Amino acid sequence: MVRNCCLASLFSCLFVVFLAFNVSAQTANSMYESGCSKYKSGDYAGAIVDFTNTINKSSYFFEAFFERARCYEALGQNDKALADCNKAIEINAQYHQAFLYRGQLYVKAKNTKLALLDFAKCISLRPDYTEAYRSRAKLYISMGKNEEALKDLNKAIEINLKDAVLCRDRALLYLSMGKKDEALKDMSSAIKIDPAYAQAYYDRGLMYEEKKDLKLAVADYDAAIKYALTNQDIFRHRADACYSLEIYEKALADYNKLLVDFKSKDNAVLFNRGICLYKTGKDAEALKDFMKISSLEPKNESVNLYIADIYIKQGKANGALPYFSKVLNINPKNTDVREKRAKMYFDQKKYAAAITDLDEAININPSGNAFYLRALCKDGLGDTKGACADLKSAAAIGHVEAGQKISGYCN
Repeated sequence: MVRNCCLASLFSCLFVVFLAFNVSAQTANSMYESGCSKYKSGDYAGAIVDFTNTINKSSYFFEAFFERARCYEALGQNDKALADCNKAIEINAQYHQAFLYRGQLYVKAKNTKLALLDFAKCISLRPDYTEAYRSRAKLYISMGKNEEALKDLNKAIEINLKDAVLCRDRALLYLSMGKKDEALKDMSSAIKIDPAYAQAYYDRGLMYEEKKDLKLAVADYDAAIKYALTNQDIFRHRADACYSLEIYEKALADYNKLLVDFKSKDNAVLFNRGICLYKTGKDAEALKDFMKISSLEPKNESVNLYIADIYIKQGKANGALPYFSKVLNINPKNTDVREKRAKMYFDQKKYAAAITDLDEAININPSGNAFYLRALCKDGLGDTKGACADLKSAAAIGHVEAGQKISGYCN
């Protein structure tokens, strides 16, 4: 009877020990899971507490060291992250993910030698781990070793043919190496793998834009924006491409977005919007943009020309004259503007002023129109002989109307 009681007592003690151990293990696991959940939600400090409790319960819980390292890195405490990563590897020397992560920490610490050793170790433990090849390729690129990087990306893509990001990475590498055709092919492959890959559409659009295939570029920018890439750069590129294609309404919408939503201070954006407004018949709005540019850039020849032209269209010749004068102060050799201003002076019967401009225009670049207009001005001043000589000069250059007037006027 006594023997049976002893056995029963022994079994009870063993059961209690087993139960205590099991409860302890369950507690460590539950704390670990809680830490992982907090990490995912961005509560890094709370996750560190849970992972620390996990480690206190089970000092060989290498995954807890690894996850705590990631939390420390997220908080900018890279030294602590490295220490935890070292501990995880000390406990489990086959932990390939820890070698990859430690390599990435060494990259941040600019210790390329140790980083390369860790990436190599990760690959030796897990030869099909594409992230290790990707990370090492990125490091090689930063070191200027593009050929080595290309080998790693080739291997990663060989392992995973359906990784759109890898295809884009290799496309960008090809682009930096001047292999534009290969880059375009890879970027297209990335899009084929992931038809909603916004960044790849944008990158390919830039390639098309460089090749002057603006219609294809615009189509890719449209797709990138459709799939939620909506930064300032993409709207600028699409606006400029549409502007070059003379798709002014679409360009105008993007320039408006840049100026209104993104608060762009780029004068070129404001100037191009003014031209889009001008080209779509919105002269009053265009004039506001051009006037603002003119105040910011008083020596901008083009903007002053647009202002003058709008005033002429509005029948306000006197408003245009000062801007023609500004243009000629900027560029005295602009013969087209000299002729335009001369015509305005002629219409106002300011023949002498008109002749001064035409003399200069003819001296720089003789044209049939300049000779003909000067003939009319000289006639207005009663200089028949001079008018006749200019009509003949105009006709000799090919001015049809001057040729028709010579016989009746000069005889």
